[in-house]
Amino acid sequence: MHGRVRGPAVEATAEFVPHDQWPQALAALRRAYGLRFTLGHVTSRLVHRLLRRPGDRHELIRIRPA
Repeated sequence: MHGRVRGPAVEATAEFVPHDQWPQALAALRRAYGLRFTLGHVTSRLVHRLLRRPGDRHELIRIRPA
């Protein structure tokens, strides 16, 4: 997602979200960003499929304050 920075910078750690937790993570992103997220995600998946790129090029990350 893109957006404007709000507030001061903080130390944080990031990790990949395991594939079995993707449904919950995607639901949280849809709740937070609504139609904007859904349209971006669907468009990205469609372009990936139309270009017939092998494999899955998508990942989700979880960012937590340190």
